Amino acid sequence: FPRYVATPLAGLLNVKEKIRLKATPNAVLEKFYAATTKHPKQADVEMLSKKSGCTVRQVERWFRRRRNQDRPSLLKKFREASWRFTFYLIAFIAGMAVIVDKPWFYDLREVWKGYPIQTAKMFNYAGWRNTCNNIFIVFAAVFIITRLVILPFCMMAVLQLLHIFWAYLIIRMAQKFITGKARGGGLGRARGGWRVVEDERSDREETDNSEEEEEAAKNGPLSNGHPVLNNNHRKND
Repeated sequence: FPRYVATPLAGLLNVKEKIRLKATPNAVLEKFYAATTKHPKQADVEMLSKKSGCTVRQVERWFRRRRNQDRPSLLKKFREASWRFTFYLIAFIAGMAVIVDKPWFYDLREVWKGYPIQTAKMFNYAGWRNTCNNIFIVFAAVFIITRLVILPFCMMAVLQLLHIFWAYLIIRMAQKFITGKARGGGLGRARGGWRVVEDERSDREETDNSEEEEEAAKNGPLSNGHPVLNNNHRKND
């Protein structure tokens, strides 16, 4: 499916791979990345800078690029998403095809006709009374534990927490949609048109431009990597 369906479909939809800059081989940094953490603290960065002979900025850039190498590519994520979409679509169509000609599909009262008499009780018809009794005991215990304990107090609680988390992400996306603070994932209103709203569930890829953004936040806007002087003040010699 990924090779013969998803990849050609990605080409038709103009899904292109982003060019990722690979981290240069460095034994010291690679060992720390694999054995300790992928997100070193500032003290770790300074220590690694001394050990590896790189500057602090080079160490930060190396970890940023190394983390991007481990993230799935855009094409890989598209293949997985298209496979899931195709699977659930086919499963839904097949399920509808199976039950569309059944009477209970249109009238739910048909579901309860003949209840609680049920057919194909093999051990009962075969006269295996002890086996039937043992199976009933197991069934009763499993039913009570799973339906009265695990389902409402564990699984439903977990599901409720997931609903709260998803609702939080949806509200954040809706807020960005309304205010126009958008990056990528859906549509958001902006001055002069529409902008794309970022999907909060997506894993964001780090770029080398982020360090310039950090500098701009501290020192003001940058021009060619250097702070831009305020026009309202004279430049000191």
